[in-house]
Amino acid sequence: MQNMFSDADLWWILIEHMKIQMPDAFLKRWIQMNNEQPLADEQLEKEYPNYAESMRWQLLQQAVMKDADMRVTTEELEDEAKRVIGAQYAQYGMPLEGEMLDNFAKNALANEEERRRIADLIIERKVVDNLKPRVNIKEKRSATKISRRLRPLSVKEDRTAFRFQKSF
Repeated sequence: MQNMFSDADLWWILIEHMKIQMPDAFLKRWIQMNNEQPLADEQLEKEYPNYAESMRWQLLQQAVMKDADMRVTTEELEDEAKRVIGAQYAQYGMPLEGEMLDNFAKNALANEEERRRIADLIIERKVVDNLKPRVNIKEKRSATKISRRLRPLSVKEDRTAFRFQKSF
């Protein structure tokens, strides 16, 4: 039954289930201080739930990565960079291969921000792949549908039972 849920569904279900409390006031001040451009209070209040959910997922990822002793290797970074860049060019009908693709991947990985983005893709995939067999998700009512939109489920909407096969 768990294969009926997408990675995004699993993400939201786990975050909602884990109930990780965030120091909201502190995080709002931190966001204001570290944002490149100041945010209006209304904008911060509107966008804060997304920041908090992202932070919860990062904390969960870090715990799983530590528990499973996961690492991102240089080879994985290079392969993922080639995959991402190859897919970008292929969507415009310009397939890249061989040495040219290797050079584009090396250039992308030389940029620290791009290297971090690619590493995040790998981490996300590794964590989800690690969690899927460890989490048993069962629908309590077949009429209940998990929202496909990226938003947390309220207690009334969530008719899903959880049972973790391993602790993490």
